[in-house]
Amino acid sequence: MSAAFLAAILFSVASVSASAQNTAAQWQEGEHYDIINEQLNPRLGIVEIFSFWCPHCFQFESIASQLKSKLPEDINFTKAHVEFMRSAPVNIQQEATKMMLVARAINREDSFNKALFKAIHEDKKHFNSVEAIKEILLEQGVDGEKVLKLADSFGMKSRINRNNKLTEGINEVPTFIVNGKYKAKFTRDMTPDSFVELILWLTKQP
Repeated sequence: MSAAFLAAILFSVASVSASAQNTAAQWQEGEHYDIINEQLNPRLGIVEIFSFWCPHCFQFESIASQLKSKLPEDINFTKAHVEFMRSAPVNIQQEATKMMLVARAINREDSFNKALFKAIHEDKKHFNSVEAIKEILLEQGVDGEKVLKLADSFGMKSRINRNNKLTEGINEVPTFIVNGKYKAKFTRDMTPDSFVELILWLTKQP
């Protein structure tokens, strides 16, 4: 091995090490993220806790899409819906949760979420019945009978309970939880790109 080649390898290793140190110094506990659990749970991956009626959640949809596109295949990304917004009746929000989970079960979650966000924040639609929420899903070209069957199934009750478990203790949205341990914080000096970088960094923390 030549001296020049060895020097190049050492320089490369030093550069990677310096980059890792700079990244670690960039993100600070308490400022950019909080530790909400001592135990890490990688099975949870990234959980975005949100509401369809939250304007900031609507704005964060592009960030969530960017994040999902950059995640390794072994890291899960899950949305969990809250039902405490004052801008809509609780039963309507509960139906939105259920229909989102039905859409997830039949691989229509992205199109349903996009359609419901658009109806609320762009079309300024007010939903006064659970049937109107269900209609948003049916408009995505799904089997109505299958939707009804899934919505009333025992398995759906389990999915709803899991959704509600993921949102326990959360009183602001959007909130991004990483591996059940870290809560990412979007600060004023951040860009969408840097927020994505923070979350990706948190996925690698012990």
